[in-house]
Amino acid sequence: SSPKGSDLDIAYSKIIQKAEGSNNDDDSRAWFTFAVPTTKAPACLFVIPSHNNTMLNWDITIRSTASRKRSGATDGKDLTRRGGGPLTETEKKKLFDFASHGKDSESVVRGIKNNPFLKKLIEVTPAQDITEAGLFDRQNLDLPYSSETKLVALLGDAAHPQTPFEGQGVNMAIADAYVYATNIAVTLQTKTKSLRDAIADCDTDRRRKQAKKVIRTARVSCDFFGSQNLVVSSLLRLYVRFAPNKEFINQAVRADKSNRDYLKHLDENHCSVKEQEALRQKA
Repeated sequence: SSPKGSDLDIAYSKIIQKAEGSNNDDDSRAWFTFAVPTTKAPACLFVIPSHNNTMLNWDITIRSTASRKRSGATDGKDLTRRGGGPLTETEKKKLFDFASHGKDSESVVRGIKNNPFLKKLIEVTPAQDITEAGLFDRQNLDLPYSSETKLVALLGDAAHPQTPFEGQGVNMAIADAYVYATNIAVTLQTKTKSLRDAIADCDTDRRRKQAKKVIRTARVSCDFFGSQNLVVSSLLRLYVRFAPNKEFINQAVRADKSNRDYLKHLDENHCSVKEQEALRQKA
């Protein structure tokens, strides 16, 4: 947590003010903040405020070519933590050791030597609130999203798992749930088609094609943001520094096109907006 006036809040405000070139205490902290890797520091850091700017949610991503567990609780069973698990205090001290550097260091913050904000952020975060989890998508992106009998459907990450660097995982899961639920509700109320037909109407070629594109873009973004290549990281820092805020908003809007198209398909072919409103009123 980062209550107003706390040391962490003050430190974060200074970062935002420096980035914005202003000393005004405005709503800038509603924007996410991130830091890219360098040739010596592999960590990619994201910080996103929430709860009316009283909590800072953070993520550190390290690019790896092999599956490697650094904590004991990462057993793949807790899906609420993306298959990861909470750290112990001992693991936290080892993994976030700001005094440990070099290629053989186990610290995920190795190479970072002058970042008081990040040190404070890690310090005030309880070990049990920190999760180690791998980021994966799927090698075969041509799998259908429903069974041959159309009695089982895959939604969200079960259908189109992806890295979080496009911010589309939750958006696509919500769109999936809404489209499937609406089609099934129409079927149950009108009796004009079977449940198999309702599921088949949701598993469209266009949805799978667009989802594949989103997954590949998220994969590229993950590689890009996690790269320690000098040229790549330098270009990324220049982009982040000089791109206007609206560019990041526009990028999010562009990434969400697959969901807008999916909902438009529902509106135009299976259940109009007016009919959807009627269904919600009956629920």
